[in-house]
Amino acid sequence: MGVALECAPALVRADVGDGLSLIFRESEGGPWHYPSCRIQKGLVLCCGDRELVEEGTGFGVPLLRFGHETVFPGGARAAVESRTNGDALGIRVDYELNLVERMAAGGEIIGGRMFYAAKEYLAGLHRRYPPLRGVGTWASNGLRTVCRLGTRFETAATRGVVNVLYTIQRAGEGRGAVLHVVVNLGGIQREGCTGIIIANEQGANYFDRYRDSKQALVGRAIGTWDETQADLASFVDSRDNIAFVLRRIEGARMFRGWERVENRLAWSGLSYVIPINTVSFDYDIQIGTPNDLRSARIPVF
Repeated sequence: MGVALECAPALVRADVGDGLSLIFRESEGGPWHYPSCRIQKGLVLCCGDRELVEEGTGFGVPLLRFGHETVFPGGARAAVESRTNGDALGIRVDYELNLVERMAAGGEIIGGRMFYAAKEYLAGLHRRYPPLRGVGTWASNGLRTVCRLGTRFETAATRGVVNVLYTIQRAGEGRGAVLHVVVNLGGIQREGCTGIIIANEQGANYFDRYRDSKQALVGRAIGTWDETQADLASFVDSRDNIAFVLRRIEGARMFRGWERVENRLAWSGLSYVIPINTVSFDYDIQIGTPNDLRSARIPVF
């Protein structure tokens, strides 16, 4: 069975079988209701008509770190590439890195480097010390309510364009699909850049189970930003019986995360942190039911 393609002005959809599809749509074009909806998402996994990404970034999304600040893609240009193999589809996306997170109090944007440096310091404590995460989230939610704080994503100076080529290929009947991601970082600003992240996220209310060769975790036990040393790591949507699997790539660090805060956060997934001198980076994501992936000799533990 080949990869079926549907195109619309703001949408590219690749049907990969078993009721699953991967879509790409322009920023703010989806049925999402989170502050981060301004971020340009990557490929979104769908089960039937349901998009499973929620607040997540989607698959294969480049992010840049400059000091205490993360720069997100605020827009993109997409083109479908033809393939001689009828079972493969290529989608080339140019992401413009020009969006930053800001806080607003009573609707007014808060400025000042010190404020955001302090915010990032507290976020760093949250990531480094798991026992503090529950208390930190509770305090943050309370402060947001009392001070009427909200998250905004604002356009900033462009830090470059990152080209990503997605190739979607069926692995064979009953064996799921493979998404091959090639990231070209030749067009980013290197001066001042302190980190490059390639995010692979879907929704936390769907993908609530994490498994690798060493452990199985559910929900908050997964953590919000914990490094994994496993060669293979997977997230499972226990509602729809869907899994996606990534491999550890030599020279890159792989982090897992799951966060769900009502009306604000709902993401789960795996991210690569790669050296800042990287020009090209590629990897595979296996997608399908756990049985499909086991049939393709990909362990879903």
